[in-house]
Amino acid sequence: MADMIEPPHGANLLLSLFAGESDFPQIEGDLREEFHQILAASGPDEAKEWYWREAWRSAWALIMRPRVIHTLGSAALCVALFRLVTPFCFRWLRFQLASAPRVPGLRFVLIAFFAITAASILGGVVSRIWKGHESLLRLSFMMLYMLTTVKFILFSGIYSVWLSEPLRFAMDQFGLLCVIGGFWISSLMMEKLTGVARS
Repeated sequence: MADMIEPPHGANLLLSLFAGESDFPQIEGDLREEFHQILAASGPDEAKEWYWREAWRSAWALIMRPRVIHTLGSAALCVALFRLVTPFCFRWLRFQLASAPRVPGLRFVLIAFFAITAASILGGVVSRIWKGHESLLRLSFMMLYMLTTVKFILFSGIYSVWLSEPLRFAMDQFGLLCVIGGFWISSLMMEKLTGVARS
């Protein structure tokens, strides 16, 4: 019966972010083995509590490794590059479209296309560089991008515009999903491609 109880799924998900580390199978195996020993001696509640504690401790130790720090730094660099480059491109696009015949929604479609393309290129390139750490890279990019978005919303006062223009709110949320989705999809594709190449 005790053999059928597995370590907490959430703790395993946390640890799986570091699956690219060379000694990850050994770390995971040691934790699993000790989990079953505690499970047999003290019961499931004690074993799960211990496993969560050790998962966080292991995750913190793994975050301090240079390769993981570089992966997190690359995610931050991707967010910074996207935030710096896209305003110039959007301004250029607005300038180009100023003299063109007005087509409803064209500007929004072109901006969304550019955002998806830029995020996809970034996601594919950095996932190729940091093979084995793609999950951590995707999660870090998403969290950092959302944090910078929240900061922009709070300091720009755009939420007051959203209250009077619900369509603008919907379009901005769609744009946010485009950026994160573009990064994730290209990163997943690169992960699959490099996985196929390795096997």
